[in-house]
Amino acid sequence: PCFLLSAGLPLPRTILTHGWWSVRGEKIAKSMPATRVDPNVLADDIGVDAVRYFLLREVPLGLDGDFTYEALIGRYNADLANDLGNLLNRTLTMAGKFCDRRVPKPAPDRFAGASEPASPHAALASVAAEVACDAAMHFESYAPSKALDAIWRLVRDANRYVDTCQPWVLARDPARRAELDHCVYTFLEAAAWAARMVAPVMPEKARAILAQLGFDGAALSAALSVWPDAEAFFSELAVGQALGQPTPLFPRIDEARATALLEKWIPASVREAAEAARVAAPAPPSQGQPAQGLKRPASGPPAATADGGTVAYADFDRLELRVARIAAAEPVPNAKKLLKLVLEVGGGETRQVVAGIAEAYGPEQVIGRKVIFLANLAPATIRGVRSEG
Repeated sequence: PCFLLSAGLPLPRTILTHGWWSVRGEKIAKSMPATRVDPNVLADDIGVDAVRYFLLREVPLGLDGDFTYEALIGRYNADLANDLGNLLNRTLTMAGKFCDRRVPKPAPDRFAGASEPASPHAALASVAAEVACDAAMHFESYAPSKALDAIWRLVRDANRYVDTCQPWVLARDPARRAELDHCVYTFLEAAAWAARMVAPVMPEKARAILAQLGFDGAALSAALSVWPDAEAFFSELAVGQALGQPTPLFPRIDEARATALLEKWIPASVREAAEAARVAAPAPPSQGQPAQGLKRPASGPPAATADGGTVAYADFDRLELRVARIAAAEPVPNAKKLLKLVLEVGGGETRQVVAGIAEAYGPEQVIGRKVIFLANLAPATIRGVRSEG
């Protein structure tokens, strides 16, 4: 403020800030190496837009938040690589295969009009209109986390739309050529809308996405200067516009690279201290034996015994059961019973969990579902995948 006054510049009327950030639950301090996070190093490794996305998505403005490198990698893979990056790659691949790498002609009056309100085409157009309004409202209210959550509703619904419409099936029937063109146009438009709406948070990646969708020069600048019109979903792309080659903008961080990044980001002394603390931690109480310092309340049901496989009330009281939403899911390699899940647990926090449910549910069946998970279970590595609950 002193500099602004001396320079004759007006003082800002509003200053926006987040709450307190901690690192693995520890207050950030220069004297604690474990809490030192260098954003420049992170940006060099995964891109500044990805870091900005994580920080704005993870913790709502005004609230406190906790930073972990594992959460950064988990959200990068789930939201950017699996969701947005996958949408762009598959749409461009199918447009190249079925439409000669050009924007086909949509037919909204035929496939997404009032006469067919239950069609997947109409449903996605409706979602796009709602998301455009919701995201704009949240950005204007200084709630970027909520805005991004709304935008990802369109991204995920667009990915499901591709699976529902199955353009590879439509392409086998010449009589359904018009529907194929409309389908390809629709998910190209969804990708363009997603790019335009994330531009305030990821400007460089938004430009790169639109460039792959055929925008350049004045058209690119115009697309980024105006918010998507909720009433114009089927008129944003130019029919016949040439499309670019699909180029991964968010290369997935596999287990080997994740390990290398964590070793680079976290000082060796910190990792060694954490491992030593884990090894030295006391074993959990045996079944039926209450934990030290925990007593059964004077009122309420009596404590169960170990007879018949039951546990003491004190043991049950230690469990932290929480509700979470499954944001992403994928099979664990070489493990037919396991799925790797990314859970949204509230307050912008995400957890990665390995669940033995793959024989009952496929990844596409569980995304969006709410589940109960044990939040204070000690982290473990299962088939090379870290599980935090």
